[in-house]
Amino acid sequence: MEPLNSPTPPAGDYRLYHRFGLGISSHNPPGGEPFQTLARAELSATGNSAEMPGTLDILGEIENMRERRLAAGDQGSNPIPAYLQEIYKAEVAYRTSRALEAPVGFAERLVRFWSDHFSVSIRNPRLRATVGAFEREAIRPNLTGTFKEMLFASTLHPAMLTYLDNAQSIGPNSTAGLRTGKGLNENLAREVLELHTLGAGKGYAQKDVTAFARVLTGWTVANGKQKPRANLPPPPVGSTVFLQNWHEPGWKNVIGIKVAGVRGEDELAIVLSTLAESPITADHIAFKLTRHFGLDAADPLLAPALSAMFLASGGALLPLYERLLAAADKVEAPGPIRNPDVFIAAALRALPEAVAHHEGSVLPVLYRLGQAPWTAPSPAGWPKQDNDWAAPGAMQTRMLFANRFARHAVKASPYGKDDVMAFLDHVLPGASKETRRTVTRAINPQQGLVLALLSPEFQRT
Repeated sequence: MEPLNSPTPPAGDYRLYHRFGLGISSHNPPGGEPFQTLARAELSATGNSAEMPGTLDILGEIENMRERRLAAGDQGSNPIPAYLQEIYKAEVAYRTSRALEAPVGFAERLVRFWSDHFSVSIRNPRLRATVGAFEREAIRPNLTGTFKEMLFASTLHPAMLTYLDNAQSIGPNSTAGLRTGKGLNENLAREVLELHTLGAGKGYAQKDVTAFARVLTGWTVANGKQKPRANLPPPPVGSTVFLQNWHEPGWKNVIGIKVAGVRGEDELAIVLSTLAESPITADHIAFKLTRHFGLDAADPLLAPALSAMFLASGGALLPLYERLLAAADKVEAPGPIRNPDVFIAAALRALPEAVAHHEGSVLPVLYRLGQAPWTAPSPAGWPKQDNDWAAPGAMQTRMLFANRFARHAVKASPYGKDDVMAFLDHVLPGASKETRRTVTRAINPQQGLVLALLSPEFQRT
């Protein structure tokens, strides 16, 4: 085993790497800087990547494939399914590399939090090629902005409009609705109210869902043929476009806001801005953030404090993250069980020798563990409770992959008994006496690494 070439974080810091980040990395050791300093540095380096194609590029290429196939008389195999899978796998690899290269992983944990909050899923097959772009375009660039900016970006992203069927929602009394008989779809309106802003059953009723759905009519994904106005050319395929002739006319009342006297395309900004600034939304976001980082029980006053900061700052997100990091002194008892995505990232960060075998194939691993990226079972995202991830069968699968990672690590860089204990000291410097005793009694280095990865300290944040 190659020597660890960086100072091990102090035991008090180690818990922060697990609670707020993706664990201590042997491949990219954190050095001597305090966790909070490294976490803040990560937040300044978020954003979309020019390395990956954007939504317009992806959907434009799919349209080109369709046109080429149509011109050829539909001869030969359809290349689109393979292209969709290629893009999806590339997005998973990009997301994995960001997690493995991050000094502490705080920004990546926040990306996962918001991507789950504004969940889109390839359970709708049409999204296979754009879910990753959604995260890169709507979540990452707005990670340190305001909640309103992220709400606008996510609501109007082509992936969200498609996932929640707003791309097909037509006002029944609009020009297009009267001509075609097509009508309203309430999915996006309901989920923005119930999941993204106010929270389930908080401050709205069914009539508000319907009224909001009317506001949302006309917002769709361009197919390259529709014109937003007669004197304008069709926008590029895959772009978000507002079609006035799809929009439900007349005034609307959404949670007490009378929307009238403005252009149809301006109605949505009024409603989203009001929702983003609502005290009910502030409470909802504050609760979810504290729960995500396992601080809801440790500090009951933290969520109200975050909510007040949210309202006072106009929904600025960076002060909320700073306040979370300031709650480090509350990180004492073990936190929630790591979900499979975070567990696999932490395991590969801890055992970089296994990365060569698994970085490109992490997708099947996460499928086996039940949490492949962007496959959440519903718009509510992934389960949030420990018992959702700690069933006996799920833990056995974790053991299987911990053993596989350890085997590859030992093959790549021979470990002795002292090396295993050095690994434990570096990755889990605050490990309990019981965990240290268990690892010491391992029959060989591979088993020692497995026991470290399966220890309570590694399994929990």
